[in-house]
Order: sequence, then C-alpha cells, then structure tokens
Amino acid sequence: MKVRESGSIRPAKSLMTIRNLMTMTGGLSYDQTLPSIQRAKAKNAGTRELIHMLAEEPLEFDPGTHFRYSMCHDVMAAVIEAVSGERFSDYLQNHIFAPLGVTGVTFRPNTAQMTRMPTQLCWHDKELYMFEVDWDNTHQLTPDYDSGGAGICCRAEDYIPLLDALACGGKGANGARILKPETVTIMTENQLSGQPLRDYHDTMKPSEAEGYALGMRVHLVDDEFPKGEFGWDGAAGALAVIEPKRRSSVLYVQHVLNYLPNCAQLHPELLRRIYRCI
Repeated sequence: MKVRESGSIRPAKSLMTIRNLMTMTGGLSYDQTLPSIQRAKAKNAGTRELIHMLAEEPLEFDPGTHFRYSMCHDVMAAVIEAVSGERFSDYLQNHIFAPLGVTGVTFRPNTAQMTRMPTQLCWHDKELYMFEVDWDNTHQLTPDYDSGGAGICCRAEDYIPLLDALACGGKGANGARILKPETVTIMTENQLSGQPLRDYHDTMKPSEAEGYALGMRVHLVDDEFPKGEFGWDGAAGALAVIEPKRRSSVLYVQHVLNYLPNCAQLHPELLRRIYRCI
C-alpha cells in the first residue's frame, strides 16, 4: 500500500488489518470519484474486482493511525468473499439470515419489493423543509457490486432477529448460533485510543461517554444509558441498538436523509424513554 502525504506518495508504514477495517482506521475514504472506482464502474466490476482496483489508490493515512468513516466495510466484504469463496450477499444469507429464519433480505430489491418502500425524503437544512428524493443507492457502485457498508435492503421485521441474536450472545431466538459469545463481547468494548479516538469524537460528534467498537459506537460508562450498549445510526435516520446486559435490542426506522437532529436529539431521547420504562 501507498500513502498520500504532503502532495507526494510514499510507502505505507503499516499493513492494513481486519481490525483496521472493522474500526474504520484503514486509511480509506468514501470518495466515489476516485479513478479506480470510475474504471470499475465502466467495467461493471464485482465486489472483489472493484476492491482490487481500489487498492491501487494511495491511502489517506497509515492504517491504524487515524479514524475516518469510509469504505472499510466494503473492503471487508471483499475479504469475506476471498476467505469464504462465496459472494458477499450469499454469505450473509447462508450464514447469518437463513440460520435465523429470515428470508426477506436482498441486495437488489425487485419491483414488488420496491412498491412496498416508503417514500424517501431529504431534509433541506437551510430552508427547513423536506422533499422527496429517488431511491438510487449510490453505494451500490455497479449492478454486480455487493456493498459491505450500505447494501442490505429488507423489512424492519427481517432485521430484528439479527439484533435479537446479538443481544443474546450471538444466539437467535430459534436457537441458531451466528457468533460466539466472546465475539459479541468484543463488540461491547472500545477499540480506539489516542489519535483515532480523538478523530472519532471530532468527526462523528458522539457523546464523550462513547467509544467505537467493531463498526459501531459503544457506551463506556453506566449512566442513563447502560455500559456496553452498542449500535449505529443510519444515514436516513434508522437506529439499531443492542443491549447485552438486559438481552434487549431496539430497531427504529425512518426515511429522512440529512436530518442532523436524528443522532443528536431524536435517537438519544428515544433510548432514554425506553430505558426509563424498563
């Protein structure tokens, strides 16, 4: 790997690891205008081929030295394909969703599924109104590409069994085990320190009581929210939260892009009310 620094390109000082990919410290960005991605689009490249081409691009920083929300999980999808020999979307279905009894998850919704989609809205932050936007998923870079960071399309009830399994040590309500308990435990522990943790707080603006685990935020102290609670907020306002101590989970969905109060006000207040009721 190479790194772009001060207008020049130099060899990377560290290797990119799976832990870097899971903690968004891989040195990548979300820049979809990169020459390699444009060439991959022209070729209708699949997941592994596109990521192989992306690897030609210089990194933004040495892996492990900073945090940057990026295509790290997309690269992780290619790693899963390489290790398993299965297409990423097939891997998720075969090893995650099907064991949990879920059949409605897709990366490419058909016409019948699209007719059941709620309207997608976007918030105009300056004019303070909402307007309809189309359903194009810009993260599905080609028709044959499975995005590791933004690919899944399903009903709320199709996603709930996954959160339920994570809340119960990796074991679904039907008895299927999708993860080891010790793997789920790692998800409840902060994985960042030093500069990467400062980057996370500077760029994502979480509470000071939060760290970053494996692809999700994690609460680090017992206060109005329980220690070890982990989850993430979706771009259009969805919220997925797992609380292993009480073996409980929360899924909230909406369809409003660019509405900043979601993460800062709406989601925290929703969780406060839920925990007070419990």
